[in-house]
Amino acid sequence: MDQKQFRVLTLHCFLMGKNSVQAKDWLNKCYGDSAPEDANIIDWYAEFKRDYKGTNDVKYSELSVQGDEELLNQTENNAKNRTSTVNAENDRTDESPTSKIPK
Repeated sequence: MDQKQFRVLTLHCFLMGKNSVQAKDWLNKCYGDSAPEDANIIDWYAEFKRDYKGTNDVKYSELSVQGDEELLNQTENNAKNRTSTVNAENDRTDESPTSKIPK
C-alpha cells in the first residue's frame, strides 16, 4: 500500500474522531510493518486540523516563494526609506538651538 492510501485511511480515522495514537494503533494492527511512521501520521493530523484534507502530502519545498521574495524586497525598501528620512531629520536638528532665536 502506498503513502497516499495510508493518508486516506488516516483521514478517515481523523474524521471518525480518533486521535493520532488510535489511528497509528489501528494501522499497525491491520498493516503491520508497512504502516506509516508515527511522524507521518502526526504531520497528517496537523494538516487535517489546518483544514487541508487533500490526499496528497503538502511539500513545503514545492510551495511558491515568489510572494515571500516580493514581500522581503518591499520590506527592505521601506526600511531604506525610513533610514534616509531619519537621517534627513537628524541633519535638520543638528543646527544649534540658538540660531533659531530671533535677534
